Amino acid sequence: MKVVETMFQESLQASINDRGNVEFGNSDAEFTPVSILKSDEIAYRAEYRAWLNDVWLAKNKYRLEEILPLHGNAKRFSDLCSSVAANNVVPMVGSGMSKASGLPLWGEFLLGLSAYSGIDQQIIDGMLEAGQYEEAVDCQAEAVGKALFDERIEHDLRLEESMLSGPVRLLPEVFPNLVLTTNLDDVLEHVYEVAEQRFINVLVGRDIERYRQVHALGRPTLLKLHGDYRRDDGRVLGVREYDEAYTNGAPPREALSLIYRTRPLLWIGCSLVIDRTVRLVEEIAAEDPSIPRHFAFLKLPDDAKRIDREKELSQHHIFPIWYDGDHDDDLEALIVGILDRNARFSGGLDL
Repeated sequence: MKVVETMFQESLQASINDRGNVEFGNSDAEFTPVSILKSDEIAYRAEYRAWLNDVWLAKNKYRLEEILPLHGNAKRFSDLCSSVAANNVVPMVGSGMSKASGLPLWGEFLLGLSAYSGIDQQIIDGMLEAGQYEEAVDCQAEAVGKALFDERIEHDLRLEESMLSGPVRLLPEVFPNLVLTTNLDDVLEHVYEVAEQRFINVLVGRDIERYRQVHALGRPTLLKLHGDYRRDDGRVLGVREYDEAYTNGAPPREALSLIYRTRPLLWIGCSLVIDRTVRLVEEIAAEDPSIPRHFAFLKLPDDAKRIDREKELSQHHIFPIWYDGDHDDDLEALIVGILDRNARFSGGLDL
């Protein structure tokens, strides 16, 4: 896996001591930059193998063993891994997966617009707390005007390629064919291109109507349900845009409905707060009790909130796999766990 070797190389760069020499976290060896340049491929691969097994995999396996005993996680995770092995699961990727690459969460973006709109952040924060994301968009967009609003989206949600980081980089190894996202940024496009698994189709706006056609051809496809930062057509941000996108027959609604009825989804980097996407899956679950079980990696709230949250999500056929530590570290452990359970590290790495 190219991305795992990239992580290894990053770990080497982070281990330069105050003498300018490189130290490996899994051994007592110390090397000068010159000696590394003169070293051979066999030595490099040996250090890579040692790091992979004794540091990276060991760390993620240990963390996964702490996560799985939480509130029904173990068998849910096992079910998820089995569905991934059958190539059935489709990820729904939220802004939490772009955060490590230096991009804001959607709520953070809306709050940041107050520096341009002059609207008190407390007002916007109150709207977000109430789940009024669409209304907050309309409020900020009207105050700053279309040209400035479009510029802030284009600037704030554009990835600097050198910043690509976090567990999102592992997604191509688990989900090579179809990915859904409500993000406007281009993190996923970069991730899959770096992994040499470039999307053949990136469908936005009305182009989402082509989903059934391209899916039948088996081509790697990204559905950007709420648009793209580079184009203002097809964006689903404010109240009117959501009304249009989630009305009967609209491409985003029809594509999400079809997938939700037929394939298990894994919500990852999504908060699953009250929004139109959640309302739509609520409608689908009420209409069709035979839909698959879906999964979500979610941050564990306090126990009283967890009980209510779990009941609510299960009514939508979404079953959470909770994590209670660092967001990026825990999601990495969960994704690595999926790969490990599907024997992707048993001779699957080019060592």
